[in-house]
Amino acid sequence: TAKEKSRKRNWDLGIQKIAFLGLNGDTSARGLYTQLGVTDNTTVITQAISSMTADQLNALLVSIIEAYRSNCARTAWPTHFIIPESDYNGLASVSSSSFPLKTKLQLLEEAFQLITRKPDFKILPCAYGDNAYSGLGVQKYVLLNYDEESLRMDIPVDYTNTLANSLDNFNFQNVGYGQFTGVQAYRPAELLYFHF
Repeated sequence: TAKEKSRKRNWDLGIQKIAFLGLNGDTSARGLYTQLGVTDNTTVITQAISSMTADQLNALLVSIIEAYRSNCARTAWPTHFIIPESDYNGLASVSSSSFPLKTKLQLLEEAFQLITRKPDFKILPCAYGDNAYSGLGVQKYVLLNYDEESLRMDIPVDYTNTLANSLDNFNFQNVGYGQFTGVQAYRPAELLYFHF
């Protein structure tokens, strides 16, 4: 049982890493952070959002959605903003010390929901956005349209194991298998990277 749990956990963690960073040495299985043809914006976010002042936060809100809309020729609106977990964890601080009613996270989510007219717009943390965990060399943020016609990863055969059997009537063994793809960016213009 312990070996089976360990193998299933390795599968789950492996799929998670592939979803964000792709498969090492295989350019056909790219992750969310390693897509080709996606615009890298290095001017809008130049520091951690959690360390921004109220004025810097306002400047970010003015420019980030416009950067996305101009990147995709105004054909789509973003639905998710994925940020490094270390930055996300600091967004519980208030947005302004002179008006401490909302946290930076509340302010950002409400602004994104208002601008995009999508009440389910989400800001999500991801450890793979942190250079310390990804090795990408930068803190990476992703603004995207979460739609299967824009971006997709398939797992046609989820982790499956065969029935345990014995070849020597003493030890039991079985096989675990599965099938997956990397992340496919069908419309790379609907995905925008920010990093510093």
